[in-house]
Amino acid sequence: MSADTVLLGDRVFCRYRLSSVGKALVDSLDQAPEQVRVAPGELAPALVQCMLGLAVGQRARFELAAGEAFGPRQEALIQCLPRAEFAPSQELAVGHSAEFVLPNGETLIGTLLAIDADAVTVDFNHPFAELPIVFEVEIVAIERDGS
Repeated sequence: MSADTVLLGDRVFCRYRLSSVGKALVDSLDQAPEQVRVAPGELAPALVQCMLGLAVGQRARFELAAGEAFGPRQEALIQCLPRAEFAPSQELAVGHSAEFVLPNGETLIGTLLAIDADAVTVDFNHPFAELPIVFEVEIVAIERDGS
């Protein structure tokens, strides 16, 4: 592969769209390119695989089966947390996201499903889990270490 094609670990400037069932979930195709690192942990592994080997200037479209891009929904990732774990001043609303910092410093985002005086039910599944995804991407530039 040449220096003009995407390799694992590259920093890529791209425009992209994620859609499902005809509805755009994320759309930056008409915006300034975004920089992403093509690596697991930075992008969903299926999206990394789609981008590998694409060339600068190339636009590609990939259809990923339900759950292939962001995994299946897992009931174990729906947690009921004590309301006391949230700051009294924190505004909570069903359908909104909340950020949780883990002891190791990692951050998790959860979607609030239910709220009452004693508990908050939070869904830690990826918001696009179990959806069929159409991934469209345009590679604008590639940067790699040492180049």
